[in-house]
Amino acid sequence: VSAVELAEWADCDRFLGHDDNLLDAQLNAANTVHICEFARVAPLQKPAVQAALRARLEALRVECCHEALTAHCWPLSAPLLLADTAAVARLLTHGTLGLRTLLGLATHSAVVPFVFWPLRLLTTLRSAAAAVAASNSTASSTRVVPVFAAAAMARQLRSFLTSEIAGGLRALK
Repeated sequence: VSAVELAEWADCDRFLGHDDNLLDAQLNAANTVHICEFARVAPLQKPAVQAALRARLEALRVECCHEALTAHCWPLSAPLLLADTAAVARLLTHGTLGLRTLLGLATHSAVVPFVFWPLRLLTTLRSAAAAVAASNSTASSTRVVPVFAAAAMARQLRSFLTSEIAGGLRALK
């Protein structure tokens, strides 16, 4: 269902009162772009719509936190949401987007990736070193091992830096 159509349905009390929580199910299946579109046109004065959207935004904050801290990647959902100033302003005006959720989204999209960047680099280098150590036991010549180790570490470092730079650029757009 498109975001505009879902907003029209959300204006219907019978739809909101359905036993299967259809609005919650639709919002949980929606990506960030659809959530922003819905927030721009939804009847946010209705408590059921506010509660459903508030729950989805909180779930989005938790997802971004998980991505930033454990998945070793840049959370892309939060910057997409925060970049849509019309949706954020409307959510703030109607009290749907709380300060805790807003600060959490901003923190996990901008601050946390930079703070944990050295830790992710160390983890990447450590895994490369473990791969080199595993190959040491199978290498027959000791002169080949340092060259192989340096090449493997350089590949891991190049791959890590490429993914971090690309992730950072996507997050800033």
